[in-house]
Amino acid sequence: MVPGREMKILASMFEVAAVDDGHVICREGEAATQAYVMADGAVDVIVGGDHRLVASMVRGSVFGEPSETSSWPSRSQHSR
Repeated sequence: MVPGREMKILASMFEVAAVDDGHVICREGEAATQAYVMADGAVDVIVGGDHRLVASMVRGSVFGEPSETSSWPSRSQHSR
């Protein structure tokens, strides 16, 4: 979780994107090439063919982040 003051600093360094409810931001199995920081709203993290909800991200949460390795593995969940 990113605290409020740091969130403002991060937000100034990134591209801001707004998405509609239900829009899939990243999909399970896709190459992980970018991370997302929640500035506002909420995001559900879904896994598996049964679309099981495993987490809900809120303001300050970071998700979809690539591995610290240079191989950028596939995502293990999708987020909407």
